[in-house]
Amino acid sequence: PLSAHDSVKEVEQDLVLLKAVWDTVCMVDCVFTSWKNTLWADIKTDELLDEVKNISSQLKKIPKKAKEWSVYKRLEVEVKNMATTLPLIHELHAPAMRERHWKALMGITRELSDRGPNFCLEDLLALNLYYHVDAVNDIVEMAVKEVKIENRLTLIEETWRKFTLQFDKHR
Repeated sequence: PLSAHDSVKEVEQDLVLLKAVWDTVCMVDCVFTSWKNTLWADIKTDELLDEVKNISSQLKKIPKKAKEWSVYKRLEVEVKNMATTLPLIHELHAPAMRERHWKALMGITRELSDRGPNFCLEDLLALNLYYHVDAVNDIVEMAVKEVKIENRLTLIEETWRKFTLQFDKHR
């Protein structure tokens, strides 16, 4: 026989809700973990960002009561950090990024990462880029501007190579 006490029903509802939240945590952890070994060249930030947006919309559907729980808050922060990091990773894919820019990035994040053939999403996530949004954007912007200057200098050099300077003796 089921109890007619309201508190028991409330506890049952809380447990069902808690199970749903933990299932969501498990799903998000599985998704994010499956991305971690994606190699640098294979990272498709647009697709990953779409998935994060889907997860965010699922989180918004969770009842208000669960949003007060620390497990939900931790999950929300994790998803938010990923949503902040992925656009930064997209920016870091700019062809203008040179080794000096990566060194500057490592200096800002105070994390060292080997950009060898096994460089992957997990290495980038370890940099906690979400703490350094403005700095990352500044580095990428600087890299893009430097490439424009390099291209302009190359064009000037090529133009001047075509000319032959002759000097006449003055009186």
